[in-house]
Amino acid sequence: MFDLGFTEIVLIAVVALVVLGPERMPRVARTVGRFIARGQGYVAQIKDEFEREAEVKEIKDLRDEFAGTGAELENDIRQSTREIENALRVEDKDPYTTFNRSEAFISEPVREDVSSPEVARVRAARLTSETNTFKHAKTPQAKRFSKKTKSAYRASAVKGYRWLTRT
Repeated sequence: MFDLGFTEIVLIAVVALVVLGPERMPRVARTVGRFIARGQGYVAQIKDEFEREAEVKEIKDLRDEFAGTGAELENDIRQSTREIENALRVEDKDPYTTFNRSEAFISEPVREDVSSPEVARVRAARLTSETNTFKHAKTPQAKRFSKKTKSAYRASAVKGYRWLTRT
């Protein structure tokens, strides 16, 4: 703090001993120690206060930055919402054009011929392959579940196959 070396401190102590005398020297040394400790405490408090102020300033800067970003995000969301609402309003005005546009994208019929035996066999094979996934059940709960599910799948597969193949 004062940039005093060991020899300088010894010189000050010898001069103080000569000037003050051996009777008053311990009391003066304690008083000087208290003053130095108080001074160091004040310096530490001021240093902590400056650090807290710097942190508060950084926090305020970050808060302002986030507030600006939040406002920008809110504006973007509002603008997107308006654009979507406008697009929906335009399509609501003329539903036939929207229907015609969507109809133009459909090139093949969506529904297959369900009465064909090939389709019925494929569907029945899918249903029976799903029941085979439960064959490897290890726990008792899984075994019970697999038995119930397996029988339900098989019953629905048979019913579905019969329904699909009827003429």
